[in-house]
Amino acid sequence: MRKLFLIATFITLAVGISQAQIINENFESGLPSSAPANDTKVTLSSGEWTLNNVHGKEDNDNMRAVIYKGGYLITPALDRPGTITFVHRTSGSDKHIVVEKSTDGGSTWTKITEVTVNSSTPYGKTTCYSNSAEDDTEVLIKFTDTDGSVIYLDNVIINQGSASGYGGGGGGGDMPATGIQPVIDNDADLSLSVDNGNIIYSTPKGGHVSLDILTQDGHKVCTVVNQPTTEGGKRTIPVKQNVKQGVYIVRLTFNGIQTKCIKMTME
Repeated sequence: MRKLFLIATFITLAVGISQAQIINENFESGLPSSAPANDTKVTLSSGEWTLNNVHGKEDNDNMRAVIYKGGYLITPALDRPGTITFVHRTSGSDKHIVVEKSTDGGSTWTKITEVTVNSSTPYGKTTCYSNSAEDDTEVLIKFTDTDGSVIYLDNVIINQGSASGYGGGGGGGDMPATGIQPVIDNDADLSLSVDNGNIIYSTPKGGHVSLDILTQDGHKVCTVVNQPTTEGGKRTIPVKQNVKQGVYIVRLTFNGIQTKCIKMTME
C-alpha cells in the first residue's frame, strides 16, 4: 500500500510539474547549421518551433540560437503561458530583442517587452510575463532581433500561468488596478519603488542606468533616466508631472543586463 501511495504521489507531482513548465528549451539540438531566409519549422526538444533567419551555433561552450537582423523564433502553441525567462548576448552593445505573443495563430502580435542586449559573459537574463487569460490555450511567443547585430538566445523557460494573478489565467491574468507589485526581478541587488509620484531606485555600484515608464502592454511612454553613474546608492526621481492618470510599468535597467520592474498607479 505504501508503494502504491508513493507511486501515486510521484505521478501527481509529475503532472503538476508538466503543467507548471510548458517550455524548457536550450537549443542543444535541432537547429539548422545555416539560417533559412523563410519561415522554417524545426523540431526541438520542446516541440515544433518556427524559425526565420536563425541557426544554431556554439558560443561559450554551449549551443545557442543565433538570430540575425529581422530574424525570429516562434514557440509551439502554448496553454496559458505565464512567466517567460531567457538568456541573451550580442557581440556589440545596446541591441534589442522584442518578445511578442499571438492568440490567433500568428496573424496579429502584441508586444510583451523589449529587452536591451549587451555583450556579456555570463549571459544576461530576462524574465517577463505574457498576461495570459483563462481561454488563451493556443498562444505563440515570438523572439525577434530588431537590430543589425547578431543576438544569441538560449535557455528559454516558459511556465504556465497560475489560476490567478499576473501572468496567469482567471480574470485575464492581470494585476490589480491599484497598488504596486513586482513584475520583473532578475537581480536582487537592484531596488525599485514608487512613493507619492516619485520613483525611488538604487543600484549596488556605478554603471549605466536606464529608467523607463511603459504602458501595461509594453509600449514606452518616456525615459526619465538614461545615463552612467559613478557610484551606487539610492536616487529619487519625481515623475508625477510626466504622465497622466493610469496604470504603468516602471522598468529599471542596470548595465543593460539586470532588470527590475514594478507596476505604478498614477491617480
